[in-house]
Amino acid sequence: AVLSMVLSNATAGTENTLGIRANGSSLSRYVTLHEAEGGGQTNARMFVQTDSNGIFEAYHSDISDADYFYYTGYWTNVAFTELWNTETASGASSWVDQTLNAGASTVHQIIMANYEQDVANTMGVRADGSALTRSLLVHEPEAGGGNFLDFLVKADASSLIEVYTTDTTNAYFHDAGYFGTEMDFVEKWQPITAAGSDWQNYDLTAYLDVDGRVCDFLLATNWETEILGLGVRDGDDTTTERKLEEHEAESAGAGGEYSGFSMSVKSNSSGVIKTYYMGVFGQADHNFFWLTGYFKPAAGGPQTYQLNCS
Repeated sequence: AVLSMVLSNATAGTENTLGIRANGSSLSRYVTLHEAEGGGQTNARMFVQTDSNGIFEAYHSDISDADYFYYTGYWTNVAFTELWNTETASGASSWVDQTLNAGASTVHQIIMANYEQDVANTMGVRADGSALTRSLLVHEPEAGGGNFLDFLVKADASSLIEVYTTDTTNAYFHDAGYFGTEMDFVEKWQPITAAGSDWQNYDLTAYLDVDGRVCDFLLATNWETEILGLGVRDGDDTTTERKLEEHEAESAGAGGEYSGFSMSVKSNSSGVIKTYYMGVFGQADHNFFWLTGYFKPAAGGPQTYQLNCS
């Protein structure tokens, strides 16, 4: 199976390095998550393929700290080839072509990494030739480490995608791997507004080709002084507490920075998912859910996605 996992640093005042890779891999496939400012967690998603015994490898720089590996779901009937190729944009403040080193015509996970201390950077990823403004202001790291948000994107037949950054020196794009040709992905950049706090239904029918698709979401906060709980789950799911507490998006600059993580979620037969946010007074102005696309089977058979939260 291909696991979807969120790596989480819940240690206030200390950055920590966490990673996952296939059993037997030699890749240094990890990220240094900056401190969880004001409580909560800093997070980054990764995919990893297990072996026939369900085993993969995990890395942690300090197991005495409060850090976690959240297992949020898995794919069957699809392959995933892990990578850890670090790319830099050829130009700043405009969309530029980026040639990936492997995986033409496949769906890649690109992790956007802002390592510039106390400075936020606008970063984005989209398919070559796309017109979507698929970017946002990535929160500054503080006192070491980086801040990480990821997008899924389909490379073209020449392995091209497009990337955007306001800083080509301290902002990087990690190609963390790609799905097999069994998988297809329809790119979106659609903000949705949660109906209220706690778990609420949201109908995605208008944004999907058919109801029941597995959708990918970027969940984020730009609240500078408070942590915020964020989550998504299947529209028929009434029990799985599939949510995390994102730390405050404290800013050393003008504000408006985003800190968050990605999760995939299956819409039900009516196209409905459930969103979650919870904080203190004023939270409704600071939770953000972006539909970044949806998965569909390529010619050759269906994939199966199962949700979890461990």
